[in-house]
Amino acid sequence: MNAKLRAGTATGVMAPLIVVVVITVTAVMALAKEIPVPQDAWQEKRIDRPRQSAQTLGIWRNPQLVEKLALTDEQVGQLREADFSAREEHLEARAAFNRLRLQMDKAFSQNSIDQAAVRQLARQMADVKGRLLVQGVESRLAVSRILNTDQLSMLRQHAMQQGDQGPKGGNKCGSRRHLSSR
Repeated sequence: MNAKLRAGTATGVMAPLIVVVVITVTAVMALAKEIPVPQDAWQEKRIDRPRQSAQTLGIWRNPQLVEKLALTDEQVGQLREADFSAREEHLEARAAFNRLRLQMDKAFSQNSIDQAAVRQLARQMADVKGRLLVQGVESRLAVSRILNTDQLSMLRQHAMQQGDQGPKGGNKCGSRRHLSSR
């Protein structure tokens, strides 16, 4: 009798428990569809978007694209050099910006905030951001100098065919607005 009582109680508890689990899973799945999910880690962390121009300079790494654009060995070499140079400059500028950000955090964490120092740090941070912007423009100009008009056009078409989707949702070979005509 004791075994029958336990079996009846287990069945009586399990059925409502299963119903609750099914309802919960269904509700979570329905809510998950309504919650916007960041496409990239950079969106989730709210950091700057990956640089389009640096990725454009990196087209030399894609053998199919090199073949499709009919890039010469000289063009590949020029793109490679410009890519490494731009990435090196970008890393240095980002490091400088991060150091300034750390100094700004330190300045704001003090009991007595030195407003003049904070303003000076803000100006320095703005200068570094400006330097990053100029570097991006220079990278785009380098691509337009290295590739001919037909190659730029094919690169734009390739970017549109890719739907502006690179390895992390960003455009790995530049977008129309970044590939200006000569």
